[in-house]
Amino acid sequence: MRTDQEQLEWDLCKNDCTYFLNRYLQPKKYSPLLADFYLYPFQEQVLKEVEKGEFIVINTARQMGISTILTGRALWKMLFNDNYSVAFINPNL
Repeated sequence: MRTDQEQLEWDLCKNDCTYFLNRYLQPKKYSPLLADFYLYPFQEQVLKEVEKGEFIVINTARQMGISTILTGRALWKMLFNDNYSVAFINPNL
């Protein structure tokens, strides 16, 4: 059973991917340490655009955090939606 505070946090995370990522996403840096991660406005815009459509093409520079936020979004969708699957495909295999 969840406390009221835990339920509130669950609901906030379930209803807002940006909140969930800013609060709980901690990717590893180049060392074993975890890094705090806060979305930039352009990353928030990418998330909004992904939510709008079924297919999206992103033309971006390297090291913009797009793979990180899309992986975080996939995690968010799997955690808060029943029967949601994600497949990661590596074309180099």
